[in-house]
Amino acid sequence: MTTTTRHSKAPKTSAGARSATQPTDTVKPLKTYSRRDMAGPKTVLALPDVRAGFDGISLELKFIRVELAAIKKRLEQREAVAQPAPIEALISPADQAATSVFLAAKSHALAMRKQLVAAGELVTSGDITARMHMSRQALSKAVNANRLFALQLQDEQYYPAFFADEHISRADLGRVCKVLGVIDNWEKYMFFTRANGALDKLTPLQALRHDQIESVLKAAASFAR
Repeated sequence: MTTTTRHSKAPKTSAGARSATQPTDTVKPLKTYSRRDMAGPKTVLALPDVRAGFDGISLELKFIRVELAAIKKRLEQREAVAQPAPIEALISPADQAATSVFLAAKSHALAMRKQLVAAGELVTSGDITARMHMSRQALSKAVNANRLFALQLQDEQYYPAFFADEHISRADLGRVCKVLGVIDNWEKYMFFTRANGALDKLTPLQALRHDQIESVLKAAASFAR
């Protein structure tokens, strides 16, 4: 009897099993990924390039910071230019000198006017009504009719004491005030109290005490022009 010997076939091995059991020196390239959300041609980024990608982002951020710093500097420069210059920088030296002279004269005038109050040449409304024996309503009416005037000194009103001078006609004073018209009241006071060449260097008040009303009226009309 013949004996048949069966040779069993070796089992097939899969490619994965062969790669696990058989060493190889060949490294397959890594799979690449596409950025499908970017405009333009597809950019292929390999996994080994991830670190390079972060380096690029870092450089971009650094560039943005530099640009922002430059923009901030330009804005600050524009704000500095937009700010108004100090008033001294806008006034010429000649104008500054003239302004200083004006301020000094204004300060001197204020001091002189205060001296007039201290000397009794300027009095309050209560004093003038008492001296002229008139009511406050009559005083107000005379001021409105331009027969009498008040002087503003800081926050107070004063009246020339010569309106109560018993040696000067009140009616004549009223006529002269009307001729002087609407010029500044301090200028009116200057007219009455300063020597006038047209009156032989007398003050209008002195001329009125000598009954020179017509000459004073002419001088007043010339002064008011």
